[in-house]
Amino acid sequence: YMYIREEYRHLHDLSKNAVNLLLEKGFLGHNILGENFDFHIQVFSGAGAYICGEGGALIESIEGKQGKPRRKPPQTKECGLWQLPTLVINVETLAAIATILRHKTNDSKTPSYLGSKMVSLSGKINQPGAYEVDFDMTFKEIINRYGGGMIQGSEPSFLQLGGASGPIIPKEKFNLKLSYEEMKKHGYCFGSGSLVVADQTTSLGEYLQTVYDFFQDESCGKCTSCREGNRQISILLNKIVRGEDKRKSLDLAVTYAEHMKETAFCGLGKTAPAPLLSAANDMYDVILDQENII
Repeated sequence: YMYIREEYRHLHDLSKNAVNLLLEKGFLGHNILGENFDFHIQVFSGAGAYICGEGGALIESIEGKQGKPRRKPPQTKECGLWQLPTLVINVETLAAIATILRHKTNDSKTPSYLGSKMVSLSGKINQPGAYEVDFDMTFKEIINRYGGGMIQGSEPSFLQLGGASGPIIPKEKFNLKLSYEEMKKHGYCFGSGSLVVADQTTSLGEYLQTVYDFFQDESCGKCTSCREGNRQISILLNKIVRGEDKRKSLDLAVTYAEHMKETAFCGLGKTAPAPLLSAANDMYDVILDQENII
């Protein structure tokens, strides 16, 4: 099954056309290439819930149920779709497996960052879009080479890496290299590989408020940590933007985020705190400084 969010409607037809073409060419279906091997792909449309990026919720959705995470154990690899052992993995990862196996090396001196990564660039840059970039490039190089630099020569302020639940990275760290080792060393992760770039006209407090309004809407509500945590963080960020008890509100929001990270039921609740915690760690005063936004 290839699960695609409902919002990405143009990808549904493209994917179905690709599957039909593979069927016509004999690369899918029964007795593939005369090798007595059967393999099928079914394109499945979700209903648009962010929570269905979590494996258990995705499986529940395919089975026709409300997309909410499952209790574990059993793990999906033991009891997943239709109670059968199931592998839930990103399509990009699956697409890379053949190349990895074809070009595998036993040389322990080979850097693990060799290869490339698909990233999407958006925000206050001249050339937003999807690009295949080399590992070991810095964020600054990616923004300038592929994104065409900042719009109207503006100064960067921060970027968010890896989607809504990704970390906030300040401009002082734009020389970090896009490698798993470098990101892990600084407590960051790639996530979906998206880079949203902000300039000095962007209020970090307002940006974070938008992120947590989104999480408040997208939380399935199954566990108190995520349901109430995102709601309270959104309320507190709103107070910061309005200039009310800014330092006290931020400290309390960080406390809620830390509790969410440890106690939430599924991956959404555990990763949703990342934007706030990373921003508070690197840009605490910037979150509070709403008056000096250009």
